[in-house]
Amino acid sequence: MTVAIVVTFAGYTIASYGWVLLKGWNITFKDWVNPLNPYRWGGAPGTVPAGSVFPTGKSSSSAATAAVA
Repeated sequence: MTVAIVVTFAGYTIASYGWVLLKGWNITFKDWVNPLNPYRWGGAPGTVPAGSVFPTGKSSSSAATAAVA
């Protein structure tokens, strides 16, 4: 039973992070699954910076300037 719970949680975690990657949100895997400091939605998350394959967790310069303008 314990193994089933762990496998289910792992499957959910990987599937939900796959959705984050498909949407192009700039949320790192560590930020997504960390139970001590969970990701907090503060509006729409930024997108992955141009030239990056995976999220960096840092805001891109174009997104930062668009928010200022």
